[in-house]
Amino acid sequence: MAVGQWTAGTRWAAILTLDGDGQHDPAEVPAFLRIWESTNADLVVGARDYLQMPPVRWFTNSVSRKLFSWAVGENIPDNQSGYRLRTRRVAEADLSSPEQGFAFEVEEIAICVGRGYKLAWVPIRTIYGSETSDIRAWSHFVSFMRVTRRARRRVRQERHRRPT
Repeated sequence: MAVGQWTAGTRWAAILTLDGDGQHDPAEVPAFLRIWESTNADLVVGARDYLQMPPVRWFTNSVSRKLFSWAVGENIPDNQSGYRLRTRRVAEADLSSPEQGFAFEVEEIAICVGRGYKLAWVPIRTIYGSETSDIRAWSHFVSFMRVTRRARRRVRQERHRRPT
């Protein structure tokens, strides 16, 4: 099935989602589709330009990205971007996750890394307005550390289950 061709009764091949907070530009959807078609990736994640982030977000996202990359043993350019295209098999694998919110986004990547699914990244711009973040730095950090430990375990479990 070619991208854009869908009729009732057709099995879907992928889901594209973006956060509803106005920070992602829907005009970038074609870039996701191009990367997906050219790489056959199971998960395409929008990689935000960290230099465009407000300073507090830049710091927290940079630290969490480095910790998470270490935890899963692979360079992850953006572990919390809410702009994603996932294939059917990733969506089905995601059903095993008990996580919600940003923790779900992190775990989804851990599932893919652990199962050996192909990841791809597409550069995206992020639209920041005058809104203030409702994230509390300390509680977010503690929560992220829990999620990172869980992701490390998840990757190991998934790799152990993989057929050799």
